[in-house]
Amino acid sequence: MIKFLKQVLAAVIGVFIGGILLFFFFLFIAGILISSLSHEEKKEVSPNSILMIDPSKPIDDRTPRDPFQRIDLRTLTIKKQPGLNDLLRCIRQAQKDSRIKGIYLKLPAVNAGIAVTDEIRRALIDFKKSGKFVVAYADNYTQKSYFLATAADKIYMNPEGNFLFWGLSSEVFFLKGMLDKLGVEPEVIRHGKYKSATEIFEEKKMSPENREQINAYLSSIWNYLIEQIAISRHISKDSLNAFASLLAVKTAPEALKYRLIDSALYKDELIHQLSLLSNHSGEKLSLVTPEDYLTTLPDEQQATKNRIAVIYAGGSITMAQDDEEDNIVAEKLAAVLREVRKDSSVNAVVLRINSPGGSALASEIIWREVQLTSRVKPVVASMGNLAASGGYYILTHATTIITNPVSLTGSIGVFGVLFNTAPFLEQKLGITTDKVNTHPHADMFSMTRKLTPEEKQLMQKEIDRVYHTFVSHVSEGRKLPYDRVEEIAGGRVWTGMDACRIGLADSTGGLQKAIETAAQLAGLSQYTVKELPEASNKWYFLLNDLSGRLTSWFSSSFREQSLLMRYRRALEEYQGIQMRLLTLPELN
Repeated sequence: MIKFLKQVLAAVIGVFIGGILLFFFFLFIAGILISSLSHEEKKEVSPNSILMIDPSKPIDDRTPRDPFQRIDLRTLTIKKQPGLNDLLRCIRQAQKDSRIKGIYLKLPAVNAGIAVTDEIRRALIDFKKSGKFVVAYADNYTQKSYFLATAADKIYMNPEGNFLFWGLSSEVFFLKGMLDKLGVEPEVIRHGKYKSATEIFEEKKMSPENREQINAYLSSIWNYLIEQIAISRHISKDSLNAFASLLAVKTAPEALKYRLIDSALYKDELIHQLSLLSNHSGEKLSLVTPEDYLTTLPDEQQATKNRIAVIYAGGSITMAQDDEEDNIVAEKLAAVLREVRKDSSVNAVVLRINSPGGSALASEIIWREVQLTSRVKPVVASMGNLAASGGYYILTHATTIITNPVSLTGSIGVFGVLFNTAPFLEQKLGITTDKVNTHPHADMFSMTRKLTPEEKQLMQKEIDRVYHTFVSHVSEGRKLPYDRVEEIAGGRVWTGMDACRIGLADSTGGLQKAIETAAQLAGLSQYTVKELPEASNKWYFLLNDLSGRLTSWFSSSFREQSLLMRYRRALEEYQGIQMRLLTLPELN
């Protein structure tokens, strides 16, 4: 027995020492990589250069400020993909840079939402006003990459490439059958007939209301896409719809026949065309990536008298203080809003939101700070791909709301979901529970029993109360009659174009328009942009982030690898009162 205990103790000590060594190893490697981020070499831009944009890597609203998000831990290399903010900055600067002759769109894919893709496309169209060229090339075109390509003067593709053009689709996976088999009983309370987030737990197919709203916003997005393509390519919308319905365009020759592209070229032929356009006589083109071009640009965030704060907030809205970097933590965002409200050097605020919503309470906390800030200085809301449900809630009292035409927003509705897992635990795992309560409803939110009728009635009243608050905020902030808001609410999702039409937003446009609008409202002709949240000290990020990741790793290793714990955490995420949109369309 003593020998066995010694072996166990030795194993525990070995794991502990190994963990410490692993920690310091990652600390050393990450330190080297982060140091290299701090001393990025300034690149040289030769005359007759071409800015080459490859959007195949994920494009966030903002270039990651966390150094760990820029390190590929699998290969221990630095990922240098700029966010939308820096990509737009590169395009604007290249427009007036005499060394840059044009832009080459390298389009293996577009790894961005359709609204962000549209913002890049608009920037490219504006770039062409300088008289410089934009050329697009792909081996194969998807609908999204082709939509971006139509900003170009010339569109080329590989002669043997495929051309995908067949319309939009939104597919929903329903979990009711699985939950029934597992023995998990969802209890759903909601307000809003279009609030479809809970349907995946309750139904096996779409409700008529959900089908109606999905069809409406898909049609709105599609009509916008083909309208823009029709303008750029001088092809009628009827023809484009016919191409999609009949699958008339699948190959490069067919795309050329219907004037969707300008020529089918091999890569060497493309290089020759680019050489002619850029007046480049050398053997090798001078191609500059946005990552390298950024190193040559002056710092735009130097302290000046007039500043506009651009606050980026993306992900689910949550109360959890220790949540991941890619979510909106209520108190953290509230603190940033308080900071800019009190900062006399900040004349206006742009709040850039890309969120499906989340916790109702967290949304209310952020909403209050937006309301207080808008009383002191202009607050311009800018919608990214998504600002729905709680993501819209927090914007209602902004001074003005600007949305992309194809952003998804609205979803003014509330729901609550509780899960009774007792049948699953007992029938599938043989686990039973017992409890002692001091009062009849002390275990009301337990995951091992159903709600009583009295408790369900109480929950419905609370959901109705939160819904009334939501509608009231929209009514007051958007200056719409309460009854009118109820007509367009009910959990219904709208595109940005429709949101402007019904009064949920003021105008369409992107991030740059939001910044320009903020400057106009503040009466500024000259200003600099201050991006928030600010990046912390890189070494603080290193220690804080690495310790968090190791803690998470040890936690998952010793606790959450069990099916039960992973399952429970997935269900707990949707417990309580939520303002959230779950179903999102994909554009290939």
